[in-house]
Parts: sequence; structure tokens; C-alpha cells
Amino acid sequence: MADPDFMKQILWSEPVTVKQLVLNAPVSASPVNGVVATKDIRLKDIPNKPGLYFFTRSEQPFSVANALYAGKSDAVKAHLRKRISKYVCRFRKSITSIKRTHKGCELMNEYYRNNQTQMYVRWAVVVVAREVEGFYHEVYGPRFNSRFETPIEEYAEYIDPFYLGLSDQMPDGVEAG
Repeated sequence: MADPDFMKQILWSEPVTVKQLVLNAPVSASPVNGVVATKDIRLKDIPNKPGLYFFTRSEQPFSVANALYAGKSDAVKAHLRKRISKYVCRFRKSITSIKRTHKGCELMNEYYRNNQTQMYVRWAVVVVAREVEGFYHEVYGPRFNSRFETPIEEYAEYIDPFYLGLSDQMPDGVEAG
């Protein structure tokens, strides 16, 4: 399925390693479309605007196998910097510290603990983020975009190791995009 025309107009940032944001250290941006651009990016450099953010397993383009979490900021409650900062702050804390009620954040925190060098984030300023976010959920099915009713401890044993980043073997019935 080809992306709709409106998707081609979204200008995504270069992928940034989450570990460098957690350490609050300068980040050397990765090559995008064969172009290597080196830019120091910190949390303060993320825009204070509405938009989308996407956590991935690698710096490669979006795909079903690569997608971890897709989110939006509508600037009513929070802008991009504030949304991404919430995840980064959680990743800085001990995994045993008080857990958030946001299950996607907790699953990503567990993934980050096991894969600190294999988690990237990128963002795009988009005014109609809610509508566009739904498209990304439908097409890429990010593995941590679920809201569970029960604590992670109660269902963690049922989560395929692939979804926690502990295996590169995709579960049966899941196809790479």
C-alpha cells in the first residue's frame, strides 16, 4: 500500500538515539536518505509545537518490524518537547520506581532497559496530529500502542520477546512492512 499524498508532505526530523536524550548529551544525527548530517540535538531542541513523534527500533524508515510507539501532541495539553520529555524522564528512572499508568510508556521503558542503543525517536510538526496519528497506528501497528487494564507484571510473561526487543524473530502472523 502506497502512502497517501498527505504523508509525503510531513517533514520528519532525523532519527535521534533515545540514549543520548536520556544522558542529555549531544547527538550525532544518523544518515537519512543517504545524507549524513551531524547536528547536536537535546530535549530543548525539540519544538514547542503540536505534532507527531515516533519511537523505532532502528534509524531505518518506518516499518511494522521497526515501529515501537507512535504518539501525538495537540498543543492543548502538551507540545512535542513536553510529550517526548515525559518518556525520556521515565527512561532515566529505575525500572523499579513507581510505574506510570501509561502502559505503553512502561513497555517502552522495559524495552529501553534491554536495548539502550537500539531505540530512536523522530518527530514532525503537524497541526492535525490526531488524524495523522491514526494512520500510523493503522499502517505500522506500533507494538507498544496498547492500553492494558492490568499491571505489566501480570501480562509480561505473555508478551513475545520480540516486542520487548529481546529477539529479532517476529511472532507468527506478523509481517514486516
